[in-house]
Amino acid sequence: PRSAGGRGASLEIARADDSVTSVALRGTGIWSGEPLRAAPELIEFGRQRRGRTSDSRRVAFVNRAAEPVAVGEVRLDAGASGIAIARQDCRQVTLGPGNECGVELQFTPADVGDVRATLTVLTADALETVVTATGTGVEPRLSVERSTLDFGELRVGFERERNAVLTNSGSARVAFGEASLAGPASSSYRKTKDGCSGFTLEPGRTCSIEIAFDPARDGRLEAELRVESDAAGGRKTISLRGEGTRAELTVDRQTLDFGTIRRPGSADEALTLRNEGSARLHIERVSVGGGAAADFVV
Repeated sequence: PRSAGGRGASLEIARADDSVTSVALRGTGIWSGEPLRAAPELIEFGRQRRGRTSDSRRVAFVNRAAEPVAVGEVRLDAGASGIAIARQDCRQVTLGPGNECGVELQFTPADVGDVRATLTVLTADALETVVTATGTGVEPRLSVERSTLDFGELRVGFERERNAVLTNSGSARVAFGEASLAGPASSSYRKTKDGCSGFTLEPGRTCSIEIAFDPARDGRLEAELRVESDAAGGRKTISLRGEGTRAELTVDRQTLDFGTIRRPGSADEALTLRNEGSARLHIERVSVGGGAAADFVV
């Protein structure tokens, strides 16, 4: 017998003339084991995002005995696993033969890693029916190779590139939103390549965003690269730092007046050149031009 209680069927014997002889089959099953059967006996929640609650999973406790069974206590030994009873209708009930009650479990992992819990239903006779529940807490986490991209000093009008590298150092897939530039000097920076925005990143994999520094002016220029994702902590911010420089040549006089000079005499005048900028100034040559250039010499 597959269950307790009276069972019945029939045996049919068919003859060549198409007539059938039936014999009644009767018997009584007696359940000799624990009266309650759990289905299923193992609940596997699988991988669940940390802090998020899974769908409920129901365990049915069926009375397989021929007599009513009084259910007493429903106990969950879960510790800090995050597995909890969502609802149940088993405590302090009496189940007739073949009837069932149910306990629904949910999994809300408080941390990453494997967890295990034990659900126990006791009858009034202190007979236990045990169910095991398991799950794994996972979480996507983003780490950056460098929290600051330093472009150093760069002449205005020139460009320099750096790579921002991000790694999924967690245990679940990261879904990226948009990566954007912000800050007081964001106009001096731009994205030239973006291998992160709108993509997903499996654990252990990396993506990169290439940033170009094109200083709009001289001076210290700071901005931020902001990367949105569903990883723990949300937005990831990378500081951008660079200094724009320029060379600016000034002279102390706009005219060198040598006055009146009797031939074959000569006179000297000094011209002072000054670099008023923040970058090194390279003077390639100094020459004299104009209609009377031959009368002057450096």
